[in-house]
This record gives sequence, C-alpha cells and structure tokens, in this order.
Amino acid sequence: MQKILFNPQRIREIREEKGLTFKDIKGVIGIHHKSQLEQWENGKVIPKADTIALLASVLEVPPCSFYTLYTSEKMACDCT
Repeated sequence: MQKILFNPQRIREIREEKGLTFKDIKGVIGIHHKSQLEQWENGKVIPKADTIALLASVLEVPPCSFYTLYTSEKMACDCT
C-alpha cells in the first residue's frame, strides 16, 4: 500500500538548504506572522494547495518536494 502525504518537515529542510529565513519567506508569500510559517513547518496546519505552489515557486522547487511517498515497507520520495 502506498500513500503520498504532505511532509511539513520538507518546508524547513528546503528553506534552510536555500539559506532563507522566516522573514525572507513570509514577505514574499504575503503572510504577516512568522507563526503561520512555523505552523506549516511543524505540521500543525497544512497549507492550501495554492500556498504550497507559491512556497515551491519561492523556494525554486517543484511542489511535489513537500510530499513523501509512504509505502508499507519503507519511506521514499521521488518527485524528479
């Protein structure tokens, strides 16, 4: 059995790989409070599809980068 699920940790991982801060991101995507981005990164709130697309654009990655393919045997992600 396979499931593709949103993986909130990927937002932080990709943001940090790009050397971007909360401030860098929030200004570009139009959120007013750092806490909103923190909630996405901590998995407390799942961003809407259009927000995921915007995050992907800002971070210069495909939207599928924020999803993980879970299988019964292992976890894998191939969104190339």
